[in-house]
Amino acid sequence: MNTKEHETMKMRGSRDVSYLGHTVDEMVYKFMEEQGIPGLTLAIVQAPYIPRVVGYGLSDPAQRRLASANTMWPAGPISQAFAAVAVMQLYEDGALDLESSLGTLVPEVPKAWSEVTVLQMLRHASGLPDYRGFAGWSAFEHQSLQEILKEAAGFGLKFEPGTETDQSATNFLMLTEIVERVSKRSYHDFVTERQIHFLGLQHTGFAEDLDRFPHEDVSLSENVHQIFKKNGIYIDPVEPAASYDSEGQPVRRVDSSALKGFSDIWASARIFPSGISGWQGVF
Repeated sequence: MNTKEHETMKMRGSRDVSYLGHTVDEMVYKFMEEQGIPGLTLAIVQAPYIPRVVGYGLSDPAQRRLASANTMWPAGPISQAFAAVAVMQLYEDGALDLESSLGTLVPEVPKAWSEVTVLQMLRHASGLPDYRGFAGWSAFEHQSLQEILKEAAGFGLKFEPGTETDQSATNFLMLTEIVERVSKRSYHDFVTERQIHFLGLQHTGFAEDLDRFPHEDVSLSENVHQIFKKNGIYIDPVEPAASYDSEGQPVRRVDSSALKGFSDIWASARIFPSGISGWQGVF
């Protein structure tokens, strides 16, 4: 990173990856200490290269699993990129018009929502209320579209479509529903085939896919890995991160349906894996 405080401009590929005299490791350690973060994975990208991927701390404090390049973390709102690409793939297929109205594609939405366009939802410029604020919504429970629309009946638009922007998970929930209706496939299967498999993203998937990645249940061996001694797949394992509350109790994974298209993807920082465990297929 170059800033006005630098006396010499650093060039792409420089061996010096420090920032104003502080190494990357120093800065990450300080950030983790200040924020109380037990573990993370860092990737430094200089497209098309990923010259550095490294883990810090623990991805599962209770089971003492190390954060590594292969640790799978929830991607959070970055998941929206997969939904947006799915929509654009249907557009490129000639199957979807970005100016089509939501009411045409999903007729059962509230009348006030019907004239919102696909493009406005992609831009978070629709004015659709965020269903995360609806009564009864929980990130940890299965949520059906019908349940959400039932709660939405009393909500109008927050602003006239196209006049403002405001992030709303409802935009991407509606987009995933459109992907399903136009493609006649589940959103999960469409994204898995057209993006995850197509690009060879071996360490990327949805929450419901995590158990399909081979990782050892170390709770059976006093939180010490053992299987790697006999099976190379478990060397540098692909393991999902785990969270715990202030009392040390495990926090459940967010249900994909609760944040569909908005925050439903898990991935490791090693986007295109290599090495002993990297290309052992899981799907």
